[in-house]
Amino acid sequence: MKTAGDKQQKEDSFNVSIIKMIDSVDFSMYDAFVRGAVVDFGLIIAAEAEISGAEMVIANLAGEIVFQKKMARAAKEGVYFIFSVSVDTDEVATEGDERIFRYQFILDTAKGAYRVKRKSKDILLAVADTLVGGWEDTFLLTLYDAGVRLPEWLYGGIVYYIFVDRFHRAGDFPLRGDAILNADWENGCPSYGEYPAIFHKNNVFFGGNLRGIAKKLEHIYSLGTTCICLSPIFESESNHRFDTADFMRIDDMIGGEGAFHELVSKAAGRDIRIILDVDFGITSDNSRYFNKYGRYEEVGAYQSRISPYRGWYTFYEEGEGYDCRFSLGNLPRLNWNEPSCKDFFVKEGGVVAGHIAAGAYGYRLNYPNEFSRETLRAISGAVKREKEGGVVYGVMPRVDMEEIVAINSLVVEGCIDSFINYGVREAIIRYLREGDFNFFKNTVGLVCAMVPSPALNLQLNPLGDKDTDRIITALAGEEDTGRKNAERAVMRLREGQRRRGVKLLKLAYLIAATLPGLPFIYYGDETGLEGYGDPFNRRCFPWHKTEGSLIRWYKKVGKMRREHTLFKDAPLKINFATEDLLIFSRNATDTAAITVINRSNRTYRLTSKNRFASMLSNVPDPATVIDVPPLSGTVLLSAFDEKGMAADFNVLRR
Repeated sequence: MKTAGDKQQKEDSFNVSIIKMIDSVDFSMYDAFVRGAVVDFGLIIAAEAEISGAEMVIANLAGEIVFQKKMARAAKEGVYFIFSVSVDTDEVATEGDERIFRYQFILDTAKGAYRVKRKSKDILLAVADTLVGGWEDTFLLTLYDAGVRLPEWLYGGIVYYIFVDRFHRAGDFPLRGDAILNADWENGCPSYGEYPAIFHKNNVFFGGNLRGIAKKLEHIYSLGTTCICLSPIFESESNHRFDTADFMRIDDMIGGEGAFHELVSKAAGRDIRIILDVDFGITSDNSRYFNKYGRYEEVGAYQSRISPYRGWYTFYEEGEGYDCRFSLGNLPRLNWNEPSCKDFFVKEGGVVAGHIAAGAYGYRLNYPNEFSRETLRAISGAVKREKEGGVVYGVMPRVDMEEIVAINSLVVEGCIDSFINYGVREAIIRYLREGDFNFFKNTVGLVCAMVPSPALNLQLNPLGDKDTDRIITALAGEEDTGRKNAERAVMRLREGQRRRGVKLLKLAYLIAATLPGLPFIYYGDETGLEGYGDPFNRRCFPWHKTEGSLIRWYKKVGKMRREHTLFKDAPLKINFATEDLLIFSRNATDTAAITVINRSNRTYRLTSKNRFASMLSNVPDPATVIDVPPLSGTVLLSAFDEKGMAADFNVLRR
């Protein structure tokens, strides 16, 4: 029911279109620009709004105005007025390292001052409303330095994440200490506590190792993989190894340094490079540095106040308490403010240098939000010092203005190169499960508009990961909220759910693989491996199930990415979005790759005056008509016409 307040709000506001041009090229979809660019901002407003003047105001994140200028009003064009202003971004970014700003437009009308702000979080819409102080719902402007060289070997590639203990076992698996081997690779269930997130020793292993990965490189390569990301490989008592015991020693249980060198060499022979998932924020309480149980000969921080590692941790004044993650005593937190701790990792000859020398090309950092910017710059700087083309990834857990400000700050300040974007995963799942096309448009559009293009082209688009439900389960399974682990351990998709899940997963991967950035494959997703969250998303790779339509689909999409360079950096445009049908394109200089997703139970027909061909070989010859069956998708290659436009589609429901 509409209220009087709703009516007043409608009467006191009006829509505004914002355009942005650089050298007569349309950049209206973007709010991240190279510093030094001159951007022409324009407002298109219905003449009936009776605007007498306008100005643009830019402020830093503290709210201090750094740019304020009246806008020129062009001659009336039909029923619209156009106001414009040129912004030299060098005049904006003048103070120190500030590169992220907010901007808004103030309009003068007969009814008073109006402010142009974002409309309903939709990046494509703006609304002028009665003026209220502050910067809520205004626009974000990110400036980045020209000439930033990020690892180009990653552009257009695919990243494959491997949980080492569960991928493949080859040769001997020497057990250590209280480690337990579960030899049932095909049917064994990971050990678990009573409830999710409850403390559990994680000392049951399945025996996956580095030589096992090396033996399966042909499979990894067949997916189009250009980069493998390994779960932690350093000495630890747990099967996940995030609670490291010795950062300088590759765990003997997975083959030690010899096996790692062999893997690096064989992967390089297929033009695949390796990065490491690491957690530099904690150690094990049974580590060389903390040594709570006296496992190591040297005196650890827990054992004595005069230990050389004492300052690496934060101990409370009374009792034996110390700072630890999640209040778990087995995860003592490292204190990077202690110079000797920081030097141990980033100085020449330190941890980072050792890992790079062994063959790693960089890191995916676990919990990077726990580090200061200075620390992150030190880690990234050490990687770049040791390896040309080295890369450091952070994490963006969700997509909103707060997170984009945070991640952009890390990017433009040289703390990370790019990030793994969990917001993309949520957007894909919500669209395919619920048809929420607005959430998809706004989530994907917000990132593409506001993240600097070098980082955007390196972002990782995950469907699954070590801490999430398996993607096929997330797409087609039941909710597991509140269930005990014993129930979650045996939950599986029913036959009908599984069939639908396979179709939805094909669509999900096609979306992730054709958006800006790199698809991030969590090992086993390509086989439809099921499971709810940790530890049931960490089951062993089902090597007896490496045939079938799903894995063939992954290979076909990987081949497409390898053959077409426009997936490296071509800009995104969302062409069409409804509950049933999603169409978006990557537009290069003279061609466009157009992704078409039909999540409905109906067939849709696309017609165009231009000819287009399927990049997945579903349409052998260029055509002007294509039918998209229910629960299916394709990617179409279209040449630009004489006007420089990609194929324009008419969409018909059959």
